[in-house]
Amino acid sequence: MLCSKKRVVTPDELLSLAQAARGKINTIYLHWTAGNYGHCYDDYHLCVDKDGTIEAPAVMGDLAEVKAHTWLRNTGAVGIAIEAARGAKISRDGLISFGKQAVPTPEQIKSMARAVAIICRGADIPISADTVMTHAEVADMDGYGIYDNDPDMRWDLLRLPFANGISGGDVIRSLAFRC
Repeated sequence: MLCSKKRVVTPDELLSLAQAARGKINTIYLHWTAGNYGHCYDDYHLCVDKDGTIEAPAVMGDLAEVKAHTWLRNTGAVGIAIEAARGAKISRDGLISFGKQAVPTPEQIKSMARAVAIICRGADIPISADTVMTHAEVADMDGYGIYDNDPDMRWDLLRLPFANGISGGDVIRSLAFRC
C-alpha cells in the first residue's frame, strides 16, 4: 500500500538500523514498485526515488520487521524497492519494454547498491547471490518467474535499461561491492 507519509533515511541512520538488526536479518530482496517516481510503498523497508533519495514509511519499525515484499521469504529479510517501472512489460521470450513512464534510473540503482552495502556492513551480511537477490532471481527459484506461466509472475530488476543485458542482480551486487 502507498505510504500515507514517508521520510528520508540518511546513510548514518541506515547504518544504525542495520547494526540494530544484526543477527535478526540475513537476506536482502531487491524490487521495483511497478509504480511512479515519488511513490513509497509500506510493503518495503526502504524505497528509492528517481534522484536516489532513500525513503521509508514515516512510521518505521526496525529492519527485522516482517514486511510483505517477497512471497514466503519475508522473515529475516529486508525489502528495498526502487520507485519505478510503471507500465513496464516483458514478452514470453524475455524482451523488456520500459516505455516512458518511471523508467529505472542510474541514480536509483547506485543508491540501492549503496543501501545494500550499508546494510550488509552494519548487519554483517556478505554481499553474495545467496544473500542479496532481486525479486526476479527469487521468483525463478520459487517457480513464479518469467518462464513458469504463473499468473503472479515477478521479474523485478531482471535487467536494467542501461546495463547492456547484464542481470540487474549482478549489476547491483557489483556496485555494492565497490561502495
